[in-house]
Amino acid sequence: MREIYYICSSNRTNNITQNMVQTIITALILGVAILFVVRRAVRRIRDRHYTGCSCCGSANCCCNSRAGQCGEKNKMNRNMQDKLRSGVMMLAVVLSLPALAQSNSGRIPAKYAAGAVPVVDGKVEFSSDYTLPSKSKAQIYEALQSFAGTLVKGENALPQSRISTQEEAAGILAVNMEEWMYFKRTAWVTNATRFYYQLLFQIKDGGYKVTLRNMRYYYDEEHNGGISYDANSWITDEAALRKGGTKLAKVNGKFRTGTIDRKDALFKAAYKAAGGSTK
Repeated sequence: MREIYYICSSNRTNNITQNMVQTIITALILGVAILFVVRRAVRRIRDRHYTGCSCCGSANCCCNSRAGQCGEKNKMNRNMQDKLRSGVMMLAVVLSLPALAQSNSGRIPAKYAAGAVPVVDGKVEFSSDYTLPSKSKAQIYEALQSFAGTLVKGENALPQSRISTQEEAAGILAVNMEEWMYFKRTAWVTNATRFYYQLLFQIKDGGYKVTLRNMRYYYDEEHNGGISYDANSWITDEAALRKGGTKLAKVNGKFRTGTIDRKDALFKAAYKAAGGSTK
């Protein structure tokens, strides 16, 4: 039996982890900067100590050495300090890379950005028209009917999945789906939601129109009996985007990206099943 462990506090945990990582990286970079300053100060003190090879009475003094030996010692110290400075700077750059990568990772890819989720009469609907010039209405209907039969029995499909409308003469084919949408899936933990939707095909000679609509989600069943979300108020630009549309919301964002990815996969698979080229 497949066990699904829903993580109610996953977003809070992720935030804490990100903050800890940022704090550690900042502390490391600060420490490196302090080390650099200290080393540079030490270098200046040593340079003053050896300049002119004056006698100071210390163990490191080169008064009893020849001038050439003293100069060579100064040169070696300078080279060593230069190498140390280069190494410190390189280390600081390397340590800053994760922070830079994290900041860049927050950018929204164009396919999820503002305008990616269309709203028609207050409802979220994805639709697309496909042309198949060499195919008749009957051929396309038969191919998409076969595709629908495979979809309702897919790996992630749940019991309520079914072909709800089959009207060949009118060229109408509708599939009502209940399936798992996975946000995270590993050997140790799985974070998922039930995803409900209708896939509607309007078929004619030489092509068809497909619409993904009536979308809703049932999430976090293991805690408080689960929460139901409607796509019309959950994955829109207003609900799922933050900071002027430049960031995805922590929770809504994953539903938005998951839905768009699923839409792309469904439309592509249906077109391929109908005989279209997906290159």
